[in-house]
Amino acid sequence: MAVRDGNRSFGLVTRVLHSVIFILIVVQFALGWTFELFPQGSTTRGAWIALHESGGLLLLLAGLAFVAWRRGNVRPSLSALPRWQRAAARTVHGLLYLLLMAQPLLGIALITCGGHAVHFYGLRLGPYFVQRKELAAHLASAHEWLAVGLAAAIAPHTLAALFHHLVRRDDVMRRMWLGTED
Repeated sequence: MAVRDGNRSFGLVTRVLHSVIFILIVVQFALGWTFELFPQGSTTRGAWIALHESGGLLLLLAGLAFVAWRRGNVRPSLSALPRWQRAAARTVHGLLYLLLMAQPLLGIALITCGGHAVHFYGLRLGPYFVQRKELAAHLASAHEWLAVGLAAAIAPHTLAALFHHLVRRDDVMRRMWLGTED
């Protein structure tokens, strides 16, 4: 099993980073949607938020590593796909990369504009900006909408992978999850 990407498949590093990012996104959505269930100011809510902040920073680091790794590797060919599918894949991937970077950065901005430090698994980072509660409220709203945008970008990515695997029965999904030998 190759570590680096090849002409026909993704290498181990790409597949591991893709899987880690997938898991982190699922956890982030779960934490982000559920901490609202706990009373404002409660210890449980604070712990949930700290986990969400930590996961967001970890997601940012994993996303940066993924983008850097992908830029330095050969990409498996999409030449067997129709031109519109290649264009759609490039567009959706670009949007996913952008949102994976923007969402955690927006989260950092909203936390610190709210006058708080960002938590990273027990470490307190910041705050980096002057406290501005009104701006923090706008950033919180933008953070929520960007989460919806991220989910909207993940949907066609997932549906396309399932279409290739279940309908076309080609190797597009298998080469990301299982890899194939070049």
